[in-house]
Amino acid sequence: MRRGNSVKNYMANDKENYIKIDQVIEKAKEKGVDFGNADPRSRLRYYAKLDLLPPAERKVFEGNQPTGAYPEEVVDLLVEINEETKISEFKKELKWNKAYYGK
Repeated sequence: MRRGNSVKNYMANDKENYIKIDQVIEKAKEKGVDFGNADPRSRLRYYAKLDLLPPAERKVFEGNQPTGAYPEEVVDLLVEINEETKISEFKKELKWNKAYYGK
């Protein structure tokens, strides 16, 4: 998974095609990203705080008021984060089962 400066480099190398945060969430959900019980916007801020995603930027779309936006490629990063999380949870479950059942 891309982390730290590599996230910033990855994003900097792509064209800046920004989409609204709501569109990021919608597209990520369509690709199977599970935001859990948390508010998806809060989850995005949390991932940015962990430096897994770049911070959202304020952009103007269609002459409307500025709103939060991410480069479109963030959707693919969310898919990666989701897959890594699932793998990590699966490994924890296997480890627990082995410890509990002795298998």
